[in-house]
Amino acid sequence: MSSPNDDDEYTRTVELEVDGATETLGDRLPRTVTDTERRVLLQQALHTRVSADVVALAHGTVDGQPASLVALRFQFSYPPQSFSRLSSAKLTISFQPADDDDDDLNFPTVHRFAPVKITADPTAASIEKDTRYSVSAVLGGGAAPIPVPASLDLTAERGAKVAYVQEFGCDVVGEPWTSDDAYGRGCEVDNAVTWHVNEHELQKKGIPRELRAVIVVGRSQATVCARVKARVKTSWGLALFGSPFSQARPLVIAESAVFGRQPGSCDFGGLGEEELAAFVGLDRPFAR
Repeated sequence: MSSPNDDDEYTRTVELEVDGATETLGDRLPRTVTDTERRVLLQQALHTRVSADVVALAHGTVDGQPASLVALRFQFSYPPQSFSRLSSAKLTISFQPADDDDDDLNFPTVHRFAPVKITADPTAASIEKDTRYSVSAVLGGGAAPIPVPASLDLTAERGAKVAYVQEFGCDVVGEPWTSDDAYGRGCEVDNAVTWHVNEHELQKKGIPRELRAVIVVGRSQATVCARVKARVKTSWGLALFGSPFSQARPLVIAESAVFGRQPGSCDFGGLGEEELAAFVGLDRPFAR
């Protein structure tokens, strides 16, 4: 079994750039924002990074045809301030033949992937009033053995405890689709997947800083390539994008490379949801 190289063959990190086509500060910023504040916000956004790591690569079959299992880990690095958080993301991976010069080659086909859908748990909160009293005394003088209080101050200190019955989460939806490259060459198979990630609408603490995914892709070639793109939005509406694996430097998936967690069967079409969930890291079932 081989392992990923020390270079960036299976690991890429890129700084996200401002999407010039949709550059906007949105409508959530205070109307009194100054040009200086705007430059500061843009500068903070440019320190946002996304990385894509292939953590497992395995090979088997689906319906007797060659297939590969690719497990990915996406990680986001963004400022902790609430106004700079990432509120949504679109993560896309698309597969293509390694040999683009052969028009007769079929595009790889996405057979299975996870997560398909993760819905944030409903959240209920209970408020408990917490009232405490403190007594302070101003002591008087005199010849008494024990000083006599001249006055008493009774102060009530009130607080509130919030107990969340369930934890907040986020929404993730995966969708298969046909890339323009495949469609342009007459292939209508789903050769790409996009995950839509949104922060919890009540919690508003940003999207998760890490998301894992797994794809089973059928291939007619010994080697296929993949492109990975990320488009995100900050909480104040600025659109950013980056390509950890681009057209110029794609992810190369060769049948000679095997590493990371391996599925229990070489028949990838028969893998159960729990086996796929193990690659994603979910501790609860996910919907189709």
